[in-house]
Amino acid sequence: MIDIGKFCILLPVYNNEKSVGTVLNELCEQYQNIIVIDDGSTDKTADIIKIYRDKVTIITHQQNRGKGAALKTGFFAALTAGYTHAVTIDADGQHAVDEISLFFNAAQKSPDAIIIGNRDMEDESVPGKSSFGRKFSNFWFWVDTGHKHPDTQSGFRLYPLEKIKDIHLFSTKYELEIEVIVRASWRGIPVIAIPISVHYEPKETRISHFRPMGDNTRISILNTILFIIAFAWIKPRDFFLSFKEKGFKQVIHEQTNLETHTPLHLSLSIALGVFFAISPFWGWQGVLATSVAYLFRLSPLLSFTFSNISIPPFIPFIVYAGYKVGHAVTNSQITLETISVITVTQDFLTFVVGSLILAFGIATVAFLIAFPLLVAKKKRKME
Repeated sequence: MIDIGKFCILLPVYNNEKSVGTVLNELCEQYQNIIVIDDGSTDKTADIIKIYRDKVTIITHQQNRGKGAALKTGFFAALTAGYTHAVTIDADGQHAVDEISLFFNAAQKSPDAIIIGNRDMEDESVPGKSSFGRKFSNFWFWVDTGHKHPDTQSGFRLYPLEKIKDIHLFSTKYELEIEVIVRASWRGIPVIAIPISVHYEPKETRISHFRPMGDNTRISILNTILFIIAFAWIKPRDFFLSFKEKGFKQVIHEQTNLETHTPLHLSLSIALGVFFAISPFWGWQGVLATSVAYLFRLSPLLSFTFSNISIPPFIPFIVYAGYKVGHAVTNSQITLETISVITVTQDFLTFVVGSLILAFGIATVAFLIAFPLLVAKKKRKME
């Protein structure tokens, strides 16, 4: 059992004078170990917080640095104070303080997990843009990690502090809540959901510090960076580590057998590998094939294997064929003897288009060959 005394509550605030008093009243009536991080408020928030200085720990940023920076300050303070877990709750009143106990209970069962409150978005108070933003964020979390989660934007969370303390987070604003769960998932830290309620104030009285232009831009940039990291490093890394963890024979069996995979699944894996083998992604064929196979739940092993059919002796012929396909609608005259790095460089776009068309065509042929053969093989096994 986890010692409840090792839990704390983090409350990041910024210009929440209309709601922070109510939230703190409810928190102080039920809990201790409360850390308030005032992120440079310029209204009466700081004065309201001081009323509770005998019951809470107050940390103040002299200037507004963003919610992500406030959370990082809170994590550091909680670890320094010896807490093992921290519940974060928003100061705008949308979360029910009574439901903090749900996180404590969930942590007893999963002490190493990040636990996120899955908001009831069917509540009539929920603005449409919040529902859309959640779906958008959930999609990118799935792309980056391969795991699905129903509410990656909820700020009502529980963090296992020892597990996340070594994760380097560069975000400082709202996007940090996305970055931390993606990077945690890459490290094998579970990210689980529990149902919670939610309440938004009416539009005319609701205060939001989310800036659609700036914050959405930062979130988009973060998603782009995480996507690149995931597909250039994380997914290929996990693929190769699986050989060490499970053994070569076990991995081959898991990713190529017809007992757990359909002929369609394996045929598409082969076609994907062939596509990248012919495509003009020299040096990256294996990485790209493996990553995309992970994304679409195909066999990374088969895709990686067939992405390596473009061995050096064949490359001049592949380049020549791609260049010829790219010029199929022109009167260009090119032979294998006249092709050179210079000619390809001068008409690179035509070459790339031709190579992609060629890759798609050969991949289609590979699929049409592999699929009936695998169907017949599975039928023989069943008989």
